[in-house]
Amino acid sequence: MVRELRAGGEVIIVPDGPRGPNRVLKEGCLKLAQASGAYIVPWTFSCSPKKYLKSWDRFLMFRPFARVVAIYGQPFQVDPALKGDDLESLRRQVEVELTAFDALADRLLSPR
Repeated sequence: MVRELRAGGEVIIVPDGPRGPNRVLKEGCLKLAQASGAYIVPWTFSCSPKKYLKSWDRFLMFRPFARVVAIYGQPFQVDPALKGDDLESLRRQVEVELTAFDALADRLLSPR
């Protein structure tokens, strides 16, 4: 992934990792951004009607012809020197932002 990003490519990372827990951001995306110099673009979506997979994270899928909203935040880079408590503080900040994006996406699709 570092090679792909350094070559100008893009990757999508599920922020809570392959094993969870659900909606807990892992440091991996931050460390990948540090190692590659790539930007992180916080992104989420919601849909109506909703269909959740029967998986540990209840992954949200949208059906054909569903209404979908996608939200993205300000792209940012991670300082390569960031470590320890400072990196953990950034991890928590991004996790809170992603959770807020999820809630906003759901609100945008709710009936008025």
